[in-house]
Amino acid sequence: MSYRSFPGTFFNIRTLAEKMKVSPTPIREALIKLVHEGVIGFVPGRGYYVKPLDLDDLRADYELTFLMLRFAIERSANPFDPHDLPLLPANHSHMPDEGDLARACAAYVESFYERIALMGGNLRLVHSVRQFNDRARVVHLLALKSMPRPLDVPSDLNRLAHLLQSGSRKQALRMLELRCQETMSMLPELVKTIHLRAQHVPTPLEELV
Repeated sequence: MSYRSFPGTFFNIRTLAEKMKVSPTPIREALIKLVHEGVIGFVPGRGYYVKPLDLDDLRADYELTFLMLRFAIERSANPFDPHDLPLLPANHSHMPDEGDLARACAAYVESFYERIALMGGNLRLVHSVRQFNDRARVVHLLALKSMPRPLDVPSDLNRLAHLLQSGSRKQALRMLELRCQETMSMLPELVKTIHLRAQHVPTPLEELV
């Protein structure tokens, strides 16, 4: 779930079924499963709805993802492969606006995390990191957009890539830990900002940033 829908929005099962060209039954079953997993909410008599961003859930997501990436680095079943990472502009002037620059940097960060996950040689771990990227995308976008120099983040990750490629796992883990701590320290203010914007503009969260 990447919070593309406005928090509090109720799902229309029939509309979803028509859009996906299936019967309402599998849609309803999928929504029930998502409720049990805590991804969406349910109100008797009204239906299934998009849950708002939750600070504690986000913190838990970041902590768990850091542990998974740490495991992947420590195991190093595969070498770190920087190929096919998204291209970034050399400077701000190559992007038409701050939103485009933030999205480009966010795509780079997400791809970078996936490549670290691939080092662990565990496809379920890679899938979990991709799910984290989906859930945290709106937070990544807002964090990058609020930075005066968002390109500094990919630059830091490039230094991390050099450490991984040279086999300096201890230094790489320390650098990754510092990045995680820095991001988590920003979460309370980021979530507060997202909630304030969402109250005034009923639009998908990704469009708010």
